Amino acid sequence: MDRYIRNTKGLGVRMPAKSRLPRILIVEDNDLFREVISVALRLSQFEVVAVPGCVELVSLVEEFRPDVVVIDWMLRSDQNGADIGLVLKSQFPDLKLVLITGHTGISDSIAASNEAFVDTVYKPFHTCEFLDSIHRAMQIDN
Repeated sequence: MDRYIRNTKGLGVRMPAKSRLPRILIVEDNDLFREVISVALRLSQFEVVAVPGCVELVSLVEEFRPDVVVIDWMLRSDQNGADIGLVLKSQFPDLKLVLITGHTGISDSIAASNEAFVDTVYKPFHTCEFLDSIHRAMQIDN
């Protein structure tokens, strides 16, 4: 049985203790979609923490130390994924970020100009496309 540590920052997130698996943090406000991609990542041997929003996200990144953070472009908050990515990248320059979005109106040039993100994946996507993006992000050297 996995042992879990309690989040000391009061974020209410259960995190597996001392795993050697690559760590992925998901910021996605759609409950069903967040669960689907979490399961896909776990089945592919990733350790996953998934949250619905960006409350105390910097503290969570400090505690969990993810290899990649996956952020939805359009969250139910006053910030979008691009803004959150810029904040995280300014505080954690080596952090790999992947943007996911269901809004095809986002031009590739906007996503590409945001240097915080190493990749953008458009919903709906196949699981293997998403996993390929995660693997590519992990291989990039900053």
